Amino acid sequence: MPQFKTILFVTFILFFFYGCEKKIKIEEKEIFNINELFNTTNQIKSTNEKKLLLIFGKEEDKFNKMLFEDIKTSLQIQRLLKESFTIYYILVDKDLQYKIYYKNKQITLNTKALLNLYNISSIPSLIFTNNKAEEVFKIPGYMKKEQLFLTLEFFKTNTFEENENKKKIFYMLKEYYLKNGIELN
Repeated sequence: MPQFKTILFVTFILFFFYGCEKKIKIEEKEIFNINELFNTTNQIKSTNEKKLLLIFGKEEDKFNKMLFEDIKTSLQIQRLLKESFTIYYILVDKDLQYKIYYKNKQITLNTKALLNLYNISSIPSLIFTNNKAEEVFKIPGYMKKEQLFLTLEFFKTNTFEENENKKKIFYMLKEYYLKNGIELN
């Protein structure tokens, strides 16, 4: 019986410490077919109604799969993406031609040139752009679901220009994370 009390006590302590952590509640449910969220066309163009988000990745990449699983299982992320962003998913291992409206001009680039244009060195990479498809901020690598949600929320509510100081944006984003209970290492 003392062993049962010890187990019960340890369970209570673990629940108390982990259960009381400030976390953002992310609803778990797929409301859209994930393919409906992304533009699969090779014509990349920003619209005035929505912000442009480019996601660079590989289908078989572990972290890319984790990113898509997070999107697929989060109602809030799906809604935010659907309502606020025009999203293009660019497969870095497929040699395709893209027509992109960049700095108000249409240019045609293959995948490698598009990777060079946005200086992509890791995947997945999220590129937030202004309405001329110029990079405003890049987030290389995978981030957890709660951080992804806050990142999208941050860029939905803030407008930046291409020449905006990226260090300033980074500190604003970091402050936004801290304000919402996400700490960066």
